[in-house]
Amino acid sequence: MGRPRPRLPRGAVRVRAAARPPDRRPGAHRGPRSAVLVVGRPPPGSGGDVDRRDRPAGGTAAVGRQEPHPVPGHLRAPGQRLDHWTRRSSLGEPRRPAAGPARLGRLGPGSRRFRRRAPARLQPHPAGHRRQDPPRVRPRPGHARRPDGGTCRARPAPPGRRSGRPPGPRSPPRPPRRVPHWHPRPRTVTAPEIPVLPSLLAVFAHPDDESLLAGGVLAQHHAAGARTAVVTATWAPDSRRAPELADALAVLGAGTPRLLGYNDARDPEAAPGRPRLVDAPLDEAVGRLVAHIRDFRPDIVIGHDALGQLTGHPDHVRAHQITLLAVEAAGLAHMHPDAGPPWQPAALYAATHPESGVGLLRPLLEGAGKAVLSVPDTYVTTSVDVTPWADIKWRAILANRGEVARERPLPGILARLPEGDRIQIIQTEYFTRLIPGPMKGDPAQLTT
Repeated sequence: MGRPRPRLPRGAVRVRAAARPPDRRPGAHRGPRSAVLVVGRPPPGSGGDVDRRDRPAGGTAAVGRQEPHPVPGHLRAPGQRLDHWTRRSSLGEPRRPAAGPARLGRLGPGSRRFRRRAPARLQPHPAGHRRQDPPRVRPRPGHARRPDGGTCRARPAPPGRRSGRPPGPRSPPRPPRRVPHWHPRPRTVTAPEIPVLPSLLAVFAHPDDESLLAGGVLAQHHAAGARTAVVTATWAPDSRRAPELADALAVLGAGTPRLLGYNDARDPEAAPGRPRLVDAPLDEAVGRLVAHIRDFRPDIVIGHDALGQLTGHPDHVRAHQITLLAVEAAGLAHMHPDAGPPWQPAALYAATHPESGVGLLRPLLEGAGKAVLSVPDTYVTTSVDVTPWADIKWRAILANRGEVARERPLPGILARLPEGDRIQIIQTEYFTRLIPGPMKGDPAQLTT
């Protein structure tokens, strides 16, 4: 009777090993070529298949899920397989071989036959499919399990989006990110600058001269935001025409009246007790005007021409002389030092009438017994069209109520003309540049 066959452990099957050449080593086992394949319980969902791969005779192996652990090519010996098989049970404990005196040696961590759990053979799998038995990893606290068996850190759902909890307090806003200097900066579109006209100071002999000769230019500069002012050589502040002058300057936007206080050459009621303008010391009158120029500090000064305008009034001629000298003396520190710090205006213009511009006025003035004085057209350096401000100019003329009521003065003559003829006379103003001479590109000039 032969040797009884050993009892198989529970869950194991006996398989026939493949034919192999006999082992000629000393002490090798000469028993039957059979092996016991220990089959562990397959995990749930793994399919329960039993691994029936060939094993060396007399040896056992644990089957089930194996972890891939390939051997690098530069460490693999010639003919060595890409995987290793450990003689371990499903619980990770060493298992003794089934039979053979040479297999009954000491097994353990210090033995050459003891091997750590080795990976299974790498099996190619179709793209897009997972392995049949993914590794089982015990999730750590604070980690969530993915559907494919892995783990990832659990992230709480955003408040108010997936959870039913009310949203918590918001974190403080982050500071704005600084744009590196090499980034292109946005282009800034600036509005075109509106040119500001130069400041303007008008010097005339009588209260209505500023409205008749330069009312349109004064209104134009005031509308553009420039500073404007008027100096009147005759009539005292307490005279009857002083309130009319204040009303006219208010219409033109030229501020309050600046009066030198001299008497009119033809009207002794202008400044009783005061000398006439034509009789006043020249240096005294120039010093008073220099004080107004240095106080206002204008860019442009406008005055009478050398002819005394159309009628040749002696006060007009005297005012022209005073203005010409005062503009030059205002920029000299040693001239009239008590009048304030020096200031040199950039230009001096003289209001005038060319021959081509007195066509309608000539018969009217000659009919009133007045002389008509004009200059050649070549003397005129600047012609200003003041049609947009003609209405303002006419209202300023009408503010001189005493002159409008009389027949011989020019305001009374214009008031009796048809509106079309009146507009044609007052819609253009003519000037001659005196100091300095005509210059191109000079910002201190009247706008034509």
